Amino acid sequence: MLPFIAVSLLLTACGRGDSKAQHDLTGTWIANYSNGRHSTIAIRTDGNYSCKIEGYTNGPTVTIQGRMRVNDGFIVDTCTKHSSTNARVPFVTHIRIVRMDDRELVVKPTISESDKEIIFTKVAP
Repeated sequence: MLPFIAVSLLLTACGRGDSKAQHDLTGTWIANYSNGRHSTIAIRTDGNYSCKIEGYTNGPTVTIQGRMRVNDGFIVDTCTKHSSTNARVPFVTHIRIVRMDDRELVVKPTISESDKEIIFTKVAP
């Protein structure tokens, strides 16, 4: 599961270096999914993050914590804590950065080719 994830987040795809993208990743991001779910992810300057995914039909909120780093145009998400008792942590997910600017981050999970792009909007620096 990616929240952005995600946050899944971040940006050499736009011609920026990994360190610039890592810096730009800092902040609070939101994403709304077609299935009615939405996520909020807060990423600190050191790459540590907390994510909340809401909107499941049976009502639970999923919380995830970990660390994100940008490497060669991908967000490398190491999940270290997950609210699902079935989740085996830690686990690592690679998320391709499609594009990013100071207000929007577009990523594509790499789990399967059918995965759709996820659009995150920055709501706080």
